[in-house]
Amino acid sequence: APRDPRVVDRAAGLDSFGKLWSVAKGWAPQDEGYAEQVTLLRDECAELSALALRGAYADLLADGLEVGRDYARAYRAAKRRVGAVDFDDLIQTVVRLLQQDGIGDWVRFKLDQHTAHVLIDEAQDTNAQQWAIVEALVTEFFQGRGIFAPHTRTLFTVGDYKQAIFSFQGTDPIFFAAAEAKFREMAERVRGDDDWPEHERGLPLERLSLTHSFRSTRPVLAFVDAAVAAIPEPGLGDFAPAEVHASEVAGPGSVTLWPPVVAGGEAGEGEEGWVDEPVRALAGKVAKAVRGWLADPAFVKRDGSRVHPEDVMILVKRRGDLASLLVGRLHAEGVPVAGVDRLRLNAP
Repeated sequence: APRDPRVVDRAAGLDSFGKLWSVAKGWAPQDEGYAEQVTLLRDECAELSALALRGAYADLLADGLEVGRDYARAYRAAKRRVGAVDFDDLIQTVVRLLQQDGIGDWVRFKLDQHTAHVLIDEAQDTNAQQWAIVEALVTEFFQGRGIFAPHTRTLFTVGDYKQAIFSFQGTDPIFFAAAEAKFREMAERVRGDDDWPEHERGLPLERLSLTHSFRSTRPVLAFVDAAVAAIPEPGLGDFAPAEVHASEVAGPGSVTLWPPVVAGGEAGEGEEGWVDEPVRALAGKVAKAVRGWLADPAFVKRDGSRVHPEDVMILVKRRGDLASLLVGRLHAEGVPVAGVDRLRLNAP
């Protein structure tokens, strides 16, 4: 419905309206109850202003939702034109196939005849639809050994709740926890009673922790454990207790925390004018640090030999402005660099 311009103007002036009256000494009237009434009026104006701000934000979200819907419709139409499917299409199609009466039972039967072991990697980033596929594939594993006796079919999952990063694909560690609970219950049922023949009984679900690292030295792991412990509730999730890590890698190690850099501010001039000043400063700082490591004879590798440029890896959150600038800054510092490693998603 169209908005009354007078209402819009009054709403826009709420902030100013609430500041018209003062309660400061020497400025406010000395009338009894004045300060209390002004404070009440200011609070009401602030509440209305906050409500207007939330309403404006809701309007922005609604506009964004409409744009998203238009994009989704155009994307579906583009896929139909070229006869293409994406990764989500594949998952949804498999779920519908396996859940379809008749043909789904036949597909599961054929797969069951040739499937003895299922391995799920990165289980913390497996979404609900993917777990539905896993369940359809392994449900028969929990019906007793049957024709597979005396052998046992297995479901092996590997995951770490702290490494969940694919929420944008609908994943959530809670799905991992729910899958564990469901398969544990199914395993308990197939264990049977003590009077069952041993060759008919299934194995219990076992939960193992991999706390020994063959990649990082002890100081690095000690920092990681301390950082995880210092995160306030709910931290990285309460799905599993935090465990202390042990290092199987000899040698020194260190973790250096730099002050955080906030993107934004004024852009520069010249060829790099499109990059924010804090990003340019960070790229230069990293390059100077790497040059310092290479020049420092005390900065050595685990075997005692000097560090070379090919021993240094710089990880960035995304391949954006910082990644591009790092290459140039390293060259400027005289550090040989191979360039930005780019992963081709369509490569075999």
